[in-house]
Amino acid sequence: MIGRDVSSGAAPAEGEGPVLTIAAGATLAFNDESDYLVINRGSKIIADGRPDAPITFNSTYDDGIEFFGGAVNVDHFVALYVKDDSIDFSDGYFGTIDTALIIQAELDGNRCIEGDNIGDTRASAGVPLDTEPMTKPTIRNMTCIIGNGDMNTHDPAEGSALRRGPQMTLVDSIVYGAYADDIDSNNECFEIAEDGDAKQSIPRR
Repeated sequence: MIGRDVSSGAAPAEGEGPVLTIAAGATLAFNDESDYLVINRGSKIIADGRPDAPITFNSTYDDGIEFFGGAVNVDHFVALYVKDDSIDFSDGYFGTIDTALIIQAELDGNRCIEGDNIGDTRASAGVPLDTEPMTKPTIRNMTCIIGNGDMNTHDPAEGSALRRGPQMTLVDSIVYGAYADDIDSNNECFEIAEDGDAKQSIPRR
């Protein structure tokens, strides 16, 4: 955990917390699903890999990368065989993710993208879906290769799912059902779900 965990009260200003710098070529290996890296508000992570020296995170890690608010920008992100969501965001995140490759395992993977305006805790407490600041990231140049599993570690394999009122700009991107020998109604290419009862989806092709 980098920086101070702030569950209530004023968040630290940008730059008040420590900075974690990860060198090009570094590999961070986590032993089990309870291990993960957290960058708290007011802190920073600087991780600049190179084509010949990428930075690698290995874990058996729930989501690939997850943002709870903030404006962190990510480019050249690769997520391989993540069992839950490869890119997850909520609570006012408005950064940009540029150039991403996501490949799900054939029989175990959830969503390439899962986005919420408000997270689970605040949603359970009845916080309105349109609460500011709005979640509205930009994702561009993404290739998402969907698995074919309907009985995964988490939920069925999908492309993108937007829930609880977020906004998102998705441009110049591909969602491909590579293993789609049996297209299922649960395996959407793109899903919009304001709540559990109202859904619009584009079936995977």
